[in-house]
Amino acid sequence: EILYCFEDVEESIFVSAMVRNKLLSDSGAQMKLMQKEVNEICKDWNVFLYFEKLSKDEQQSSIKSLFYIKCARLCIEQAVESVKDKVGAYEDAILTMKVDTDIIPSIIGKGGSMISKLRKIGSGTEIEIDKASGEIKIFANGDDTKCALKNAIEQIIAENQKLKVSVDNSLFGFIFGAPGKEMRDNFQKEGVYILSDNSETHIILRGTKEKTKEAEIVLKDFLANNFSAEFKYNIDDEILLFNGGSSSIIHELQGANDVKITAMKSRKAVVFRGREEKVSKAIDSLKLYLYGGDGITVKKMKAPDNVLGFVIGKGGSNISKLQSAYNGVKVFLRKDSNTIVFRGPKDEVNKCHKEVVKLISLTKISISIRLSREQYIELSNSNVMKEISHDIPVQVELNEHSIKLRGTLENIRYAKALIEEQLKGFYTSSLYLDYEQYKKIDCKLSCEPTQFEHIQSSTDTSMSFNKSVCAIDISGKHSNVKRAKVYLLGLLEDLLPNQICRVKLAKPLVKKFGDTEALAKISEMSNCFVSLDRDLSCVIILDPSAQTISVARDMINERIADCKKLNHIIQIQQCDQWLISKLTGKYDESIKTIESTTKSKVTILRFDRLISISGESEQVVCNGNQMVEDLLTKLRRETVFVEIPGPAMSSFIGKAGSNIKKIEETNKVKIQRVKKTSKIKIEGNDTFVSAALLAIKSWIGNWEALNCTEEMIEINANLFPSVLQENAPRIKEIEEANKIKISANEKAHNLVICGGTYATRKSAASEVYDLVKETETMLVSEKEGQLLEQKSMEGLKGNISERKSLSIGLEDVGFEKNKHNDKSTNAFIQQNVAVAGINDKLLESPSKSKKGNQHSGVAAQSLYSLLVSDDDEKGLSNVKNQSCENSSAEKYIKSSSGLSIRL
Repeated sequence: EILYCFEDVEESIFVSAMVRNKLLSDSGAQMKLMQKEVNEICKDWNVFLYFEKLSKDEQQSSIKSLFYIKCARLCIEQAVESVKDKVGAYEDAILTMKVDTDIIPSIIGKGGSMISKLRKIGSGTEIEIDKASGEIKIFANGDDTKCALKNAIEQIIAENQKLKVSVDNSLFGFIFGAPGKEMRDNFQKEGVYILSDNSETHIILRGTKEKTKEAEIVLKDFLANNFSAEFKYNIDDEILLFNGGSSSIIHELQGANDVKITAMKSRKAVVFRGREEKVSKAIDSLKLYLYGGDGITVKKMKAPDNVLGFVIGKGGSNISKLQSAYNGVKVFLRKDSNTIVFRGPKDEVNKCHKEVVKLISLTKISISIRLSREQYIELSNSNVMKEISHDIPVQVELNEHSIKLRGTLENIRYAKALIEEQLKGFYTSSLYLDYEQYKKIDCKLSCEPTQFEHIQSSTDTSMSFNKSVCAIDISGKHSNVKRAKVYLLGLLEDLLPNQICRVKLAKPLVKKFGDTEALAKISEMSNCFVSLDRDLSCVIILDPSAQTISVARDMINERIADCKKLNHIIQIQQCDQWLISKLTGKYDESIKTIESTTKSKVTILRFDRLISISGESEQVVCNGNQMVEDLLTKLRRETVFVEIPGPAMSSFIGKAGSNIKKIEETNKVKIQRVKKTSKIKIEGNDTFVSAALLAIKSWIGNWEALNCTEEMIEINANLFPSVLQENAPRIKEIEEANKIKISANEKAHNLVICGGTYATRKSAASEVYDLVKETETMLVSEKEGQLLEQKSMEGLKGNISERKSLSIGLEDVGFEKNKHNDKSTNAFIQQNVAVAGINDKLLESPSKSKKGNQHSGVAAQSLYSLLVSDDDEKGLSNVKNQSCENSSAEKYIKSSSGLSIRL
């Protein structure tokens, strides 16, 4: 028990950092004194006091620490109570103050200078500051010292009151920069400082409450006199903003409105400073100057580098002439961006603009393209040089090192594109737009590039915006570039409604119509931008006004009519393509004879199947046309095509061609079978050809008499009743007209044509096909109308819903939906028989012959094309001629409901 009572034990209490520091100061003098006093209280028992060991960082912090009391168990309680009383006395001596956290930096001072000064007030003073909470703890010996410290801190607080003043972010640099230096210096003399706490909405005034209020009034007055507003401008406006140096519009507005204007070219902005009402007035004046108004117009255009010099003239002579000729008009040029700006009265500006456009279009320029030896040889042996010389009014000079071109701008561009296509393997063309139109298109397609990118991917071309001439450049294979142009023009017409118009030209008229002076005159008189696109054989009209476009279109149509008087065109059908081969081959001399006899010019465009007859007078053209027509008639009499029944072909040819040879020898003609068809071609003297034709028809009749056949037309079960009910009278007429018999098999859903000859049965079958197509068209149209009405009532939207509705409608009238229909748009469009979701062959011949199947596909394709086409004459004519045309080009047809089908 004695050992237990006399055993040394430890107890601990928590002590604040300030008390700890006080006890440990002066080498722990206060703690030693406390230990002595505790020992005296505990009499003969030794009491040992010490703090827990802290790291350096912990010693500098304000965290509490453990204070240990060690002595015999017998007196530990007495010692702990005594220590607590003495520590409590120290804690009670601490003065605690609460201040705004914003004031703390002022109490600490720069580098701790102010708090060091405070600690020197009285001996043994300790000050602890919590920056996060704004709490200040002060330990001092004596109440006088505490009071002095409190007063000193309160004085610091009073002198460092902070006042937030709302300020526009744009004025920060102005306040803290050179313009605000004088104001800041005056504030500092009064003991007020301007501070920034990295805020974008306000600044801070620091000082006494009274002084900061006075400074706030001065600052707000300063801000009112320096209200700031920023005006963003387009780079092409710089020529108007800064032209004239000290007499520019910037300096003029500064003087007239008592404002300061700073140009920030890197940001394409102008900053106005001054009183708000004056700044607003100055900005309005600048907008009026840049964009026009109150009878003043500002018009911009782009001019290519190679004609800009002609617009300027020697020493600016042309500009001076323009400004003198058009009252009140100022012409500004910016060479680095090829920009020409006209400013002045509206009518005068328009006239001046027309004059410059005319000057650019009529000015003849020269360009040179460097060539390697290989390129020179390639050009020398190609047809490009002949095409340029014959079709384009440019002067060409080819040598071993270069090729020089001289002509008007548009003609030079086209000739250069053809040459570069020959040399580089790809063709580059451009669509030129009006300045304002180009800005709109660039903005729209930059924000929503999906359609633009789709045209590139679908045509395998590269397209880019050419800001220097306000154009969209297209590069790729020549045929692909043409397709891309067509799609792009369609897109532009949608984005710029009533601002773009195309007038189609027959290709042979392009050369005659493309007279530069005539086009410039139309452009000048109509006030529209008019250009000839040789790739598309059309004239493109651009203008923001639909009325002026209408005027230009009428003028162009008049010129086309005039050109036609001296240029007659004959269109050869696809099925008569052989005529073109004849005219460019065996009968080439006949064409030359016609030209020399009539003094006309006959041009044959092989790929377009066109024959152009031109001359210096209408009579010359008429004479040339008559002779060409006579030649064509002669060729048609000398070359005849006859359809041989498929099963009869082998009998007609005979063993080793014996039967054909016999007919040839008897009638003195030449007979050839047309490849991959059941037709034969008879050539020779027209009298002999007629005799041979009669003989062959007689042979066919005899064959049919011995091999009587019938034609069978299979019809979809859903269509069969309608075909019979709606067309019974017309079927009767077909029977009587062709002397055949048509019977219906309701179980098999087909019509059987018997009797007559092979030709009459084929003719009757063709007429029945037409009846079926008409019935299909009627039923599908009715169904589409019902679906559209239902769609309107239900509020259906989007092409996908529209396609689904139409697909259902087609299924109801006999079309079967494709079970493997892809979900993507391309897969939806690219289906068999040219219609999405249609795989059934609606019309099939009983023999299942290849020709019969082709006829069925054409029937289905024609039906749906007629259904969805509105005013696309080209699409309709293509459908009508599909029996004799075999074009690989893609055709697009669009219905009134917006559904597009690719054939």
